[in-house]
Amino acid sequence: PRGGRRREATLRGAFIERRRAAPRRSPPCGGRRREATLRGEPMTAAGPPQGARPASAPPFAIAEVECFERPVTLRLPFRFGSATVREAPQAFVRARIVAPDGKGATGMAAELMIPKWFDKDPARDNARNVDDLRGALRAAAEAYTSERARAGAFEHASRHYRALLEAGTRAGRNALTSSYGPALVDRAVLDALCRWQGMAFAAAVRANRVGLDARVTPDLAGFAL
Repeated sequence: PRGGRRREATLRGAFIERRRAAPRRSPPCGGRRREATLRGEPMTAAGPPQGARPASAPPFAIAEVECFERPVTLRLPFRFGSATVREAPQAFVRARIVAPDGKGATGMAAELMIPKWFDKDPARDNARNVDDLRGALRAAAEAYTSERARAGAFEHASRHYRALLEAGTRAGRNALTSSYGPALVDRAVLDALCRWQGMAFAAAVRANRVGLDARVTPDLAGFAL
């Protein structure tokens, strides 16, 4: 309700967790984090590979990522393949970015955690599917706030792409499930970027404010991304 106090519960409730950038290596999940002082620090990220357009991708640090969820009951059963889904939790991500001058913005994204959509292994029940998606989201929030170096949006994503896939494999998640977390965090970061730049998403992509290049898809090198 308007003016009411927002209650933040643990995983099974509304609030999953908060991840803030720290000046040193992040503690294990659940540990306390000290927010980094991001104003006025030099850019430390490595330069982009050949073919990137760094001038069009403004650098920023990811200061904080918060993850929430709520239960959702579908108006109609959603059937795909052999699965029928009548309810599923919806994940929400809120990301705060900070520019070199101390300015920045907060962006948001949301997506349902649909069981059997990302992992169709019959040995895993719906609860395990959703827990795997939560794990992927927690891992992404942890990774994206584990450093305070400034970079463009796609540089932030590409830094953690392989490591998150490998971490997911070690945790027993398939690649599609492991990609759910970073994809949702990326969307929140892009929303924050567009708000900071005062641009619609389509305009930001056309101007390559994202800094998109072929560093994680070398087979697309030479294409006008």
